[in-house]
Amino acid sequence: MLAGLATIIPSRVHAQNSHESSTSLGVWAAMSAPLGSDRSASLIGTSINRRNSFAGGARLTFWGTNILGVEAVAGLTPAKVVAGANINETRSLDVFAGGVKLMVGLSPSMSPVGFHVGAGPAIVRRGHYGLDQSTSKTNLGGLFGAGFRFPINQTLGFRVDVEDYVYNASIEGKGKTQNDLITSAGLTIKF
Repeated sequence: MLAGLATIIPSRVHAQNSHESSTSLGVWAAMSAPLGSDRSASLIGTSINRRNSFAGGARLTFWGTNILGVEAVAGLTPAKVVAGANINETRSLDVFAGGVKLMVGLSPSMSPVGFHVGAGPAIVRRGHYGLDQSTSKTNLGGLFGAGFRFPINQTLGFRVDVEDYVYNASIEGKGKTQNDLITSAGLTIKF
């Protein structure tokens, strides 16, 4: 078992622990879960709920020579909307979420596994507004996240993240804080 681990874990630790800068590109698949999305709309006389759905996306990460890094992340989910009546033809919002995070690596210097937290500004665009299929809504907000990085070799890695997009969404002009939680797993390529 130790011999198998030795072939997987690289001899160097991640960039934020080894004092060298690096850039990586990653792709991910995720579960998107809207938190507190039960909204009422008087136009249709019922509540509007978004279901959990699949999401996919990519991220570009730069780690400096210390514990700080910067990351751009973006993803898309065909979020389904459920209500007591049809609120658009497809019941799909096609939610795009993206942001830029300042990252902090919190791993012990001898650990090959990396742990990080990050926060920054975000944008969330709902492609088909719930009450009007021809209208889309764009909201600015914040992005907060944490995750683990597992090296496979010097170039490839596996990453697990939990990110919360926080923004003010409105239905019929009434604003309410919305949280979209995205739990993702994916591969990274370091270059």
